[in-house]
Parts: sequence; structure tokens; C-alpha cells
Amino acid sequence: MSPRTLITRGLAATALATTMAITGIAPASAYSATVYYFATKARCEAKQPAYKSGWTSVSTCQPNGGGWSFRVVHYS
Repeated sequence: MSPRTLITRGLAATALATTMAITGIAPASAYSATVYYFATKARCEAKQPAYKSGWTSVSTCQPNGGGWSFRVVHYS
């Protein structure tokens, strides 16, 4: 395969995996799973509230099987 073909296929796979992540469809390949993992994590992080220095807890994104969810971490 030529480098151009590989790049085109890679971009198509990335676009598909990103679309799957946005719609919540589970990926089929390891490469798609990696893109899905980071795309869903980024989506979770974008929804987090901004950190404020006066807070005594902060939410972090944690894997929950099929995606990501918030977990509140308390500190003193």
C-alpha cells in the first residue's frame, strides 16, 4: 500500500471512531477503541466545572465501562 492510501485510511478510521464516540457506539477495532477512549474522555472533561481554589473537592473523569463519568475527589 502506498503512504497516501495508508494516510487516507487512517484519517477515515479516525473520523469514524470520533463519530462513534460522539454518538456513543462502541468501537470494533483496537485502533478505533483508542480513539474512542480519548474522544470520550475529552468530551467528559469539557463538561466538567471549572476548578476554583476555594473548593474542598474536585471532580475528575473516570472510566465507567462504556465511557466516562465524573468522580468527586474530596481533599483537605
